Amino acid sequence: MEVEEKATLKPHEDEEEDEDEDEDTPMLSLQALEALKQFLEESKNQSSFNEQEEEQNPRESDEVALVTEDWRMSQFWYDRETAETVAEEVRRLGGSSQVVCISCPTIYAYLKKSDPAISVRLLEYDKRFEQYGEDFTFYDYNLPLELPSVLKHSYQVIVADPPYL
Repeated sequence: MEVEEKATLKPHEDEEEDEDEDEDTPMLSLQALEALKQFLEESKNQSSFNEQEEEQNPRESDEVALVTEDWRMSQFWYDRETAETVAEEVRRLGGSSQVVCISCPTIYAYLKKSDPAISVRLLEYDKRFEQYGEDFTFYDYNLPLELPSVLKHSYQVIVADPPYL
């Protein structure tokens, strides 16, 4: 799946601006615009490389597959070692308790990988995780109390990794 990026940002020019121009229009310096273009190109190339690599060398079952990190949403997934360590600690703490993962899909995925029967729910803003079905609940940090009533006071173990806001 290819996502097309369209930047509406204009480079900042040192010339006098027309008074008629909207002052709220964001402006990037030429250097920042070039860096953004380079980042988007590298992201596109990395995505293509990852798809080809996956086709040629399917992953071993040590890692879980997640959607691609989205830096615009402050998403940065844990590496395998960290995710396994945290997931093991959650299992040790929780036993057979219900677990909720708030904005940490990597931990959710590793918990499910280690024990598919574990009772764990993912609260996440990114709707791409709806692929987890009943285990997914949309969650917005700006509206922290807006949860289905069935979820309130239901979890003994809460793992939270809020994004950089």
